Amino acid sequence: MLAYPNYSKSIVNIVASIKKFYRIPVSVPTLPALDRELSKMYKNIVLIVLGGVGENMLKDCLKHNDLLVTSLGDYVTAVCPCCPAAADVSCLTGLTPAEHGRLGQNMFFKEFCRTVNLATNVDPYSNQNVSVTNAADFILPYDNYFGEIAGSIIGGVQPFSVAGPGIKIA
Repeated sequence: MLAYPNYSKSIVNIVASIKKFYRIPVSVPTLPALDRELSKMYKNIVLIVLGGVGENMLKDCLKHNDLLVTSLGDYVTAVCPCCPAAADVSCLTGLTPAEHGRLGQNMFFKEFCRTVNLATNVDPYSNQNVSVTNAADFILPYDNYFGEIAGSIIGGVQPFSVAGPGIKIA
């Protein structure tokens, strides 16, 4: 089954609900189910993002009584394009790819006159590093919403990101 992005139930809306919880203004709809859950005023909020795991994969690969299935609140869609380079930045900013500009895993940057793999900073055709600093961060910088949370009216909040080896940490 083909899934299309639904920008009223997507990863962008998850970020909007989290920002709303911390009293940060949002410009996109929040997720009512997540808003209700967050209204319980938990001390900690943990967002786990499993890239490439969709509704169909969960239904096909898990049993109906598996913990991940039984504790599932709702399904959301990725963004379009749904590649990691676009989706990861959407998770960190709450912006769609059209807003943050990372539109593919490999993008041509005229400033370097090269195509760049956004995850590795390598030209996929020559396997050479494109620049000393990350080319995508230089050309398409972004601010994640962690600073907004840390500075919100709810004091004493310290947001952070944990990632596996080789994964860029916000």
